[in-house]
Amino acid sequence: MVRRVGKPEERTDSRRQAIIVGCLVFLNAALLIGCSKPESAGKSPEAAYMASGGSSQTDSSSAPGGERQSIANGDLFVKDPVAQSETPSVPTPENSPPSQVVAAPNVPQDSQPSSVANQAIPTAPSPRRDPAVGRTQLRADLSASQLVEFLGVADRDMQEIWSRLPQIRNGREELIRIAKMKLEASRRLQKHPDADDAARSAGARGELQALSHLASFSDVASAKALEDLAKVNLQSSDPDLVSDSRLVLIGFALESLNHGADGAEQRLIDYIDQIAASSRSATDVPTLMVMGQTRDALADHGYHEQANHVRDLIIKLYANSPNPDLAMAVAELADIAVFDNCNQLVSDALDGKSISPDSWQKEIDGVIAKAPDMRSVQYLAGAALQLEAASMEDLAQATLDSLAKRFADPDSELGREVRVAVTAREARRNILGVRFNPQLPAVDGTSIAMDSYLGRVVLVPFWSAAFPESLQLMGAIKELQASLPQDVAIVGVNLDGNDLLLQEFLDKSDLGFPSFRAKSSADAEVANAFAAQFGMASMPFLAILDRNGKVAALNLTGKGIRERVDQLRSE
Repeated sequence: MVRRVGKPEERTDSRRQAIIVGCLVFLNAALLIGCSKPESAGKSPEAAYMASGGSSQTDSSSAPGGERQSIANGDLFVKDPVAQSETPSVPTPENSPPSQVVAAPNVPQDSQPSSVANQAIPTAPSPRRDPAVGRTQLRADLSASQLVEFLGVADRDMQEIWSRLPQIRNGREELIRIAKMKLEASRRLQKHPDADDAARSAGARGELQALSHLASFSDVASAKALEDLAKVNLQSSDPDLVSDSRLVLIGFALESLNHGADGAEQRLIDYIDQIAASSRSATDVPTLMVMGQTRDALADHGYHEQANHVRDLIIKLYANSPNPDLAMAVAELADIAVFDNCNQLVSDALDGKSISPDSWQKEIDGVIAKAPDMRSVQYLAGAALQLEAASMEDLAQATLDSLAKRFADPDSELGREVRVAVTAREARRNILGVRFNPQLPAVDGTSIAMDSYLGRVVLVPFWSAAFPESLQLMGAIKELQASLPQDVAIVGVNLDGNDLLLQEFLDKSDLGFPSFRAKSSADAEVANAFAAQFGMASMPFLAILDRNGKVAALNLTGKGIRERVDQLRSE
């Protein structure tokens, strides 16, 4: 899969996966945004953990032997060896080094430069034991107010772990553990004799959220319980509970739509209309996220009239929001709708369907006419890259030609952006047929003699320890090489800019093949000049050398590698 800034929205396999690992993952994140309870706001983290029965991260009142005690009423904590460990915490956004990026998947189109060769590489700590794991605990004797506080503590701990999940060892298991405690606490709270209406409401919402968290981790029973509970909750007099439940049911309807269920699109419209007609103002982030997801899904499946209806409602509800971030998100959503028809055509192309050059030209001309801005330039440059990867060279070239014609001023910001895309494409063309023999050291400081590989087809993956997408081809190409050890070899090119990060990766991982080191620099005008010679603008990126050591092909998706290797072996 091509990962590039400004590319069309991707149709991934997740659209066809079961609901518990599809829409609910998204919905789980949406619900988690706003689920911390205000009751514990303003109190110190230590006070919240003490009140809820959890183990705090600090230990200013430890008794001999490591037992934690409450100053006021004795042993309030469950002893937690993990939280008491002296393992240093993983760097957080506040104390992490500045990020550097080679290619940027899943980031808003207008927030990134368009060429990987002009970007640097991010740094990221490796997974390790983390003080957050095992910290949250639930005691059996909590009062109603303490249960409410526990829900807030659980939510904040889940948010912390979720935000650093790749860095935390056993982070997924910890999220499941906390979600189960949250479910138990929520159900206890609803039945607690001292709970008032507000506390019972917090318990009901917490139960819905906890089931959503568990369902997102492939718990089928929780997914079924979640849907049943959400339907019942629609009859509640609690507007917050009704709103959350409706978002859950939209998630189920989205998955039904993705599986082609009859009437799913109408169910989605009905739910969205209910949101618009609600006496509550729909001004919260989770609702906006789910409405936007609904609009995208309807557009992806060809329900453009319904998608436009949802878009119009989003604009009506959120355009005048006092929250500037929400207002900006809505403005961007209105612009993104311009790309719907192009998205569909690119999706058809990637599915192997033929696209009329005239119809494609009409769509790209329409995009440029309606929105002659950076977002459109980056989008169409990304679409051209997708089409190139699908071997639709004429359509890719037509796209860049249209951009170059419309934004011809080389001194304008848009003109420079177009030139980056055009230059990268020219580089990818020009590198074909060129002998691959870089004057670079190996990652271990030794040298690599490319002459020793003459007579074999050589696979050259460009990779970075800081960018997992660059590593996704490794398993497949190593299997291919192992099946043809006499005919195929692998020599990589590492692009990391952070020496420490690279060394940590090499200490833990044996890729099984040598790699050149083409070090990136965030300070240079071109972050990686070597990658720029190959026109690298996406990840994964693989160069394939023929038996004479010349670049015979560039692969941007991981598809068709074996076929190209077999062709070169036969020559």
